[in-house]
Amino acid sequence: MIHYQSMAFGQRHPAFGYEDLLFVRKISRLATTHRRLCEMDANGEGHIRGKYYKADNPSAYVGEETVFFVEIENIEGRISALIQAPFSVTYQGNCREKTVKLFYENERIQLS
Repeated sequence: MIHYQSMAFGQRHPAFGYEDLLFVRKISRLATTHRRLCEMDANGEGHIRGKYYKADNPSAYVGEETVFFVEIENIEGRISALIQAPFSVTYQGNCREKTVKLFYENERIQLS
């Protein structure tokens, strides 16, 4: 969140503390990974853990799903495991927008 947004957010939510800020930063890092994986899934190629995968190669599939989709589900699981009230999260696979949207008391937090 940029500075003036942070100030206004803090005024509207006085219970939002430093631990919550650290939590948002952690979710932001995972959201960046989620977006990168969604982009690779859309393009059909990319690197995961130092190995290059391309969707037209059978090695890029785990069962019926691409390795990118499996990794996206893993990241979504990690984020969902961390989420506690008053936070909530929504996911979308469209990599042209934010793929992870985080909310605090039903107000969206801008993730970088």
